Amino acid sequence: MQSSLNCISSSVYGRATLSKVIGIHRGGALVALLVTVILVLTACSGNGSSESKGEGSTLKLLLPFLADTWDTRDTSSVELAPGLLVNEPLMTYQADGTFAPTLAVKVDHPDPLTYVYTLRTGVKFSDGAKLTPEDVKYSFDLHIAKGTTSKIARYWAGKTVSVEGADQVKVTLPGPDPEFPYTITKTGIVEKAYYEKNNGQVGTPNVPQIGTGPYTYESFSAGTSVTLERNSGYWGKEAPYKSISFVTPKDDGSRLLALQSGDYDGIFLPPLSQVPAIKAVQGLSSVKTSDVAIYRISFDMKKAPFDDVHVRKAITHLVDRESLIKTAFGGEATIANSLVPKETLIGLADAAPVDSAYKKFGSELTYDLSAAKAELAQSSVPSGFDVEVPVHASDPTESLIAQTLAQSLKQIGINVSVKSVDDATFGNAVYLDHTTGGLMVDSWNAGSPEPGNLPFSVLTPGSIANLSQLDDPAVNEALKAYRNLEPGTEAQTKLLDALTAAQSQAAYVPIAFSNIYTFAIDSLQVKDFTSFWWLTPIIETLVSK
Repeated sequence: MQSSLNCISSSVYGRATLSKVIGIHRGGALVALLVTVILVLTACSGNGSSESKGEGSTLKLLLPFLADTWDTRDTSSVELAPGLLVNEPLMTYQADGTFAPTLAVKVDHPDPLTYVYTLRTGVKFSDGAKLTPEDVKYSFDLHIAKGTTSKIARYWAGKTVSVEGADQVKVTLPGPDPEFPYTITKTGIVEKAYYEKNNGQVGTPNVPQIGTGPYTYESFSAGTSVTLERNSGYWGKEAPYKSISFVTPKDDGSRLLALQSGDYDGIFLPPLSQVPAIKAVQGLSSVKTSDVAIYRISFDMKKAPFDDVHVRKAITHLVDRESLIKTAFGGEATIANSLVPKETLIGLADAAPVDSAYKKFGSELTYDLSAAKAELAQSSVPSGFDVEVPVHASDPTESLIAQTLAQSLKQIGINVSVKSVDDATFGNAVYLDHTTGGLMVDSWNAGSPEPGNLPFSVLTPGSIANLSQLDDPAVNEALKAYRNLEPGTEAQTKLLDALTAAQSQAAYVPIAFSNIYTFAIDSLQVKDFTSFWWLTPIIETLVSK
């Protein structure tokens, strides 16, 4: 079936008003759930600012982490909040679950394997160079090239890109991919000539990234701060803030002091342990929603003794998830019976099969000391063993989960030492090099609202999120079949098959889906805060009242 998206009138922050937009079909119920947020007004002691924000003002925000460089291969998730304001995508994901044109004015989808994008005319990079189809092809190829270090390489694997005439780019997929429309929204467009001139240096302090967006990079410090300035030559409507500064606090104390000082206008994703203290800061309003991110315990199945299913099941029976919701999450989470929120799969078809499957999943994840002892007795290490568990220094919840687990596992002779490490050390050991002892605690967020995103991320062999290094034929076949299906009962069944097969291996223990918060000064309105807020331009999420 062919679909087409045409631009017919004026733009708002680079996105045109449309006669037709392509909406989300997969996971529509999830989008509706996420857009329903809870607004909590607070007015307690503190020193928050209430200065009105508007044209010509500066916006200062706190984020949980920032990129070390602003090469588009080095940015994903939260890092895209600043990144996409400079390097715009062809299409933009909107909080209502639709896609709107940015650098493309039209997209044709004549068959399941082909997307053809017609580019907007008259667009220039901030250095004055004209945007061309060659720039778009080059931007996509950065994530496709053999040996690429791109954080979003998985989404581009196997795809080919070609220039079609003076204003079109064609992307050919190796197979049907319901994820692809979202991939386009997280892929910023860069200037080919600038990259070739500054090979390997673009996105560093000495060679700042260049884009077509409403902002340019003014300055940044790797991993800690970045300041954007309004692009005076922007092709669309002038951006509302003269500059935007993003800062990552070094610890809980500096985070709270920054907000109490009144120097910052808001914060996205503060640690749950700090939410009560931030609510007490006068002049801040909060919005929360449920995150599509799974807190989990994973076992590296290629390392002894976690290659033994009895060891994995023994540990599973000593994860007190109900207690963790109260202690580690402060009640700000819901128990996860699988890696994917139930609402995500319900959005594909009927609720009954999902409810039934998830009830069974939950029954296999109960806290049971006797069952744990029985499983370990059948294992290769009946007397127990020692293991070190690394946790993100920036995520106190991970540490609380690991420490609580350590206390439980002592009962059967498994001695866990918890080691707090910086983000780079954690990422290398857990996601890239697999150098941990084999027992891991982390949180992995969905890269898009597409229902298959989390299962593919955490269960596909070779994916960095597949911490268990699971390679199960039943899981692989179910996921492969899902890609070829339209939304509906059969697609839902295949995802349930994949999750069921994975859980039978006891490769992981799903713990919880937590709430996430954003706080803003009272003169700002937070619009449509969802788990995927970083895909939507932040200048449209935070607006003057």
